[in-house]
Amino acid sequence: MEQSSLVWSRVVKINFDKERIFFYTITYMKKILLIDSFGIIFKFYYSLRLTNKRGENTSALYGFFSSLLGLLNREKPDYFLAALEGGGKCFRSDIYPAYKANRPAPPEDLVYQIPKIINLLEKLNIPHLYKEGFEADDVIGTVANRLGSIDDVEVLILSSDKDLRQLVNKKVKIYNPSKTGEFVVIDEEYIVNNMGIKPDQVVDYLALRGDASDNIPGVTGIGDKYATDLLQKFGSVEGIYKNIENLSPKIKEKIKIGRDSAFLSKKLATIEKNAPLDLDIEYLRVKPLDLDSALKTLEDESLKSIVQKIREFNDSLERGAFSRDEKKQTDSKIDDAKNEPALEIDEIDVIDVIKENKFYLIKNVDLLREKIDKIINIKLFSFDLETTGLDFFNDKIISISVSTGDDSFVVPITLSEFQKKEADIELGDNEIEQYKTELKRIFEDSSIQKIGHNIKFDLKFLKTFGINLSKNYFDTLLAEYCLDAANNSLGLKELVSKYLNFKTMDYKEAVGDPKKFSLLDVAIDRLVNYSGQDAYITFKLYEYLKTKLDEKAKIRDLFYIIEMELLIVLLEMEYYGVNVDKNYLDELSAVLEKDIDNLTSKMIDTVGEEFNPNSPKQIADILFNKFGLPVLKKTKTGPSTDADVLKKLAVFHPFVGLLLERRLLSKIKSTYADALPAMINGRSGKIHTSFMQTGTQTGRLSSKEPNLQNIPVKTEVGRKIRKAFIPDKGKALISADYSQIELFLLAEFSRDENLFDAFNKGEDIHYRTASLIFNKNVAEVSKSERNIAKTVNFGVLYGQSAFALADDLNIPRKEAANFIKLYFEKYNGVKTYVEKLKAACREKGYAETYWGRIRTIPEINSRNKNDAAYGERMAVNTVIQGTAADLIKIAMIKINRAFLKNNLKARLILQVHDELIFDAPFDEKEIAVKIIKECMENDFNFKLKLKTSIEIGENWGEFH
Repeated sequence: MEQSSLVWSRVVKINFDKERIFFYTITYMKKILLIDSFGIIFKFYYSLRLTNKRGENTSALYGFFSSLLGLLNREKPDYFLAALEGGGKCFRSDIYPAYKANRPAPPEDLVYQIPKIINLLEKLNIPHLYKEGFEADDVIGTVANRLGSIDDVEVLILSSDKDLRQLVNKKVKIYNPSKTGEFVVIDEEYIVNNMGIKPDQVVDYLALRGDASDNIPGVTGIGDKYATDLLQKFGSVEGIYKNIENLSPKIKEKIKIGRDSAFLSKKLATIEKNAPLDLDIEYLRVKPLDLDSALKTLEDESLKSIVQKIREFNDSLERGAFSRDEKKQTDSKIDDAKNEPALEIDEIDVIDVIKENKFYLIKNVDLLREKIDKIINIKLFSFDLETTGLDFFNDKIISISVSTGDDSFVVPITLSEFQKKEADIELGDNEIEQYKTELKRIFEDSSIQKIGHNIKFDLKFLKTFGINLSKNYFDTLLAEYCLDAANNSLGLKELVSKYLNFKTMDYKEAVGDPKKFSLLDVAIDRLVNYSGQDAYITFKLYEYLKTKLDEKAKIRDLFYIIEMELLIVLLEMEYYGVNVDKNYLDELSAVLEKDIDNLTSKMIDTVGEEFNPNSPKQIADILFNKFGLPVLKKTKTGPSTDADVLKKLAVFHPFVGLLLERRLLSKIKSTYADALPAMINGRSGKIHTSFMQTGTQTGRLSSKEPNLQNIPVKTEVGRKIRKAFIPDKGKALISADYSQIELFLLAEFSRDENLFDAFNKGEDIHYRTASLIFNKNVAEVSKSERNIAKTVNFGVLYGQSAFALADDLNIPRKEAANFIKLYFEKYNGVKTYVEKLKAACREKGYAETYWGRIRTIPEINSRNKNDAAYGERMAVNTVIQGTAADLIKIAMIKINRAFLKNNLKARLILQVHDELIFDAPFDEKEIAVKIIKECMENDFNFKLKLKTSIEIGENWGEFH
């Protein structure tokens, strides 16, 4: 088949053969992501320092899957493939036996990670491929070459390997990952600007200068500069030898002697673009990852963040998460009101829930009113929303489905024209307002219990729609979290499958390809069945989980009294949003840019020549060759210049201090000064983060999109970022912070004489500890000694070893061990309490907070010493940190109630671990502060007195 005759069809196979190339199909393909697996594995093994709970290196495991999932979520390709090394003898070794012969055996703690990665690829159902006798580069080159030449196909390559740059063209780009989660996009312009050559000259460049990592010899005496200059003048290796008489005598001699080596090196460096691959394109299609199969392995390797990334990726597929352009396209479909037929999708398997239940589409207000009347008598219903996207201000509700278990129905809010025609219903503004009026009768009635799964998401859409919030909610997601905080699979369909053995229709089965179609593109029956089943299965899950909660009184109270009450507080915080001074951030970005440029100039002056401060290779050359600084750590590509190394080298040369400062400013600029303005919602003018109640096993809140809990505070430039967070006009910000709350709780629960006495007298606990371990009066303790004591206080609290403490304090391990010994001698009550917590956890298999939150910790009874030590640390951590988390949640609930009771306009807008940030009108500041203090300090039934630090200011940066 000729390439020009290729059309999009539904046949599903590609064959690559060296003799003939057959393209049988690609279905609606837009992007294909190719992963240079071993290149990424090696990169992160050397650039990260991560271990699992057993102390085993997991840097390659984490870095590989983190970068892969990061790019999947960022670019949303239609197909993807992890390319692996082929094994056996490579054809290049036949040409040149010394090819890669110089490579040492990889480190042992890297070797054992490789089969684990391949095992996870298989468990997760991530497409992967190798070809014996060929390298991964050849697999990537073949697929990129063949698919990249087709119209409307873009090839993305995840790699840090410079060899692959020879594949770059208008259709092929390389994404080089960093350990911060960002990617450098390497396209034609990048290569020209950074290498001084075009992509099709990369192989000639390698042929001239060689490649030490692959033992490609190149031409002796020709380095980066000469190779670049020669190729700029003569275009290629062949062009250079045709013009050899035009070269300077010195270069001519080198080129003449190295002729055979140059052409051999070019052959070795050239990536094979026609490797014989037999590949089923359907195998490469992006689909939900099989988290259930991989979960135990991921948890065993302490890769919780990877589990979360997989869950977010799967959720985005299930919900049909849209890019901004896709959202606009969906809105366009609604606005244009095209009379197009429903998308034809092959019939799915019979779904038990749909087969056994009838879901009704509401077609007139009379039918809806009749069903609402019944619910008012029953006082109980579940609900679920389908929406066009995730932005509760700008996206639209498609449908609201409601179920009482016996009766389930779907209220349409936004349908496409062909769906309205197919259903034979009117759905104009008048009908929607009538539906809303009826729905308000049950949603705004506090006597009726309203059940949902991840209910906060739906309630924000309902609030924008015009339905006010009331009380009396039951979130099945939070119920499961309270019953089993260790369960990482909290999706609705996962839970009903696990507990009720229901087979349900997932989003992809409903719409086909979620990247191309939405629920507005499917037949009306498909929409009704999918929407209706979610409300129904939520009700059934509620019945199951409520029974479980009723069996456990303390957990039931935790769920109703803390988590469900907090849900409404968090919803209001998210909806209200946080004010950010965009102009200030723009000005700060410009200042940071200027500061970065000034630092760059100082660095160049210090070195005495131009260089690229973003190039680790050039930085390493300056540090270790020009300045002769000691090499503290090596990576695959040479001496390391990571932050830990630079901090230790800073004492040797002022250049290092300039470099560290430049890197800090660059990160602050890109991560905050430039990124935060783009997150401001165009409709509200604020940033709306999402607070997650289920993000940690200890009960601590976390936030995302953006993560406002990570706004830096320890550096001056970090505090400048916080200054961008401001109150509404006519208001002030109030910060309320619990003082050393976790050490306070340790004193309260352990009743250690010294610790309790220090808090009872209001002393600085770190000065008290320093005086005890250094055997000095408090007045004689220096600031540096207090800092050491602070590190010891928190280190001991969370079971830090002498090794880890020594690393934190940069002292000998023996000295660190002595600090720990002295600590427990002076605080022997703490030692007794900690051992008591460990023993209780061993006996019960779980740790429990003051308010009854439970975390199962099976590791504590492991025969593996590392696992058991991890379990012991978690036993103590859970009780102290979990109780602190519950404490601040209760305070948030109390403050919110008090504000409402006193009809205040003051609002809680942020929670950052132990700190609460409020937005209050000027005339309410005094009463707001009084309420905050009372709610945070009183009525907790502690022997010690809780204390809060409260400040008022014009921006967040003024506090502390």
